[in-house]
Amino acid sequence: MKILLFICCLISIFLSPQTGIAEEAKKENPNLWTTSQKFSYVMGKDVITALKKLNTEIDLDAFILGAEDCYHDKAPKISKEEIDAVKKEISRSVKEKQKDLVAEIADRNIREGEAFLKENSKKEGVIVTQSGLQYQIIKEGEGKFPKEDDEVVVHYRGFLIDGKEFDSSYRRGGPTKVRVNEVLPGWAEALQKMNAGSKFRIFLPAHLAYGPRYSGTGGIVGPNSTIVFEVELIEIVDMPE
Repeated sequence: MKILLFICCLISIFLSPQTGIAEEAKKENPNLWTTSQKFSYVMGKDVITALKKLNTEIDLDAFILGAEDCYHDKAPKISKEEIDAVKKEISRSVKEKQKDLVAEIADRNIREGEAFLKENSKKEGVIVTQSGLQYQIIKEGEGKFPKEDDEVVVHYRGFLIDGKEFDSSYRRGGPTKVRVNEVLPGWAEALQKMNAGSKFRIFLPAHLAYGPRYSGTGGIVGPNSTIVFEVELIEIVDMPE
């Protein structure tokens, strides 16, 4: 909420002092010639876009009045106690709505993931383990298999079930080194079924992936998402005898 209040004040700073905000707002086609006017217009759009994302009612006239008062350094028209109370109430309301939205997304992702895995399990070459992991062997390697405490070098791509790629070591320009017992549960299980040179396509239900939380992939992988990886095990590092 503090960030939004700052943005609201910021937009008023860039509005031309020669023309009042309310007066300009009444014009059907206000001038957008100068850099200041254009920037002010863009800031107005950006601020309202951000406010709309809060999914709460916005009174545009009151918003403009608050921006004017901020710009002209006028005393607030409501008390500090009222300001604090409304911020607290809106913050609580926004958090509740976000919580409900996340729960709705998580429930939908679970249902879509279960349907995807049910159909996927029928495909030729797909192996289903007791944990619910599904995998296909694209290429078999040679040699020993890594254990839980081993470090391995892998190349991989990560996909949502709609095919959208959300992560890739190939795009980063080189393989990555991971410890088997420190990766996603589905990864850890699959890696121990692979030997150097193997390449698998693995299908991770939510409980073997990121679970009910959003992943650390910029919010691309939502809560309770089923995800797909293509993993190539390049080598096992310093495997104990």
